[in-house]
Amino acid sequence: MSVIPVPVLYVSFVILTLVIVAGLYSHRVADKKKFVVWAMLVEYLILVVCVAVVFRPTLPVRNLHLTPLWVYTDFMTIHPNEAVRDIVINLLLFLPVGALLAGINPSLKWYKVLLIGLTCSLTIELLQYLFLRGVAQTDDLIHNTVSCLVGWGVAKGVIGGSGRGDTR
Repeated sequence: MSVIPVPVLYVSFVILTLVIVAGLYSHRVADKKKFVVWAMLVEYLILVVCVAVVFRPTLPVRNLHLTPLWVYTDFMTIHPNEAVRDIVINLLLFLPVGALLAGINPSLKWYKVLLIGLTCSLTIELLQYLFLRGVAQTDDLIHNTVSCLVGWGVAKGVIGGSGRGDTR
């Protein structure tokens, strides 16, 4: 993972604040809470893309690991500290995505959350692969998707609801 420069974080925070304030004072926004949570979700995903792709150094070659859970076998034996760090980061990375999805739509079903988490993670992995920024791997897809589901589940437990809401 890379680090986002402080000025970029500052600008990002200012833009998010202005968008939220504009939405709160707009007569066109019917559900203010949902608007704020949507704005937070979009901003968070932009920051994740910045960390995972934009501000990462370019590699000399494309790296792709399609073997599921290879980090637990191969990488763990070669670089255990780095492997544990990568696993923990990827398990924490999408917790807010799931939690914010629950805030946007408390009746959202688990499989839709799974699909959204998988799609967002796959997009990031494809960008990493295409732009030679990091290693695109199935482990990240798995960890991020699980993380999104866990974040959604925790938020559902906090705000209430079983996830059996809409029957669509």
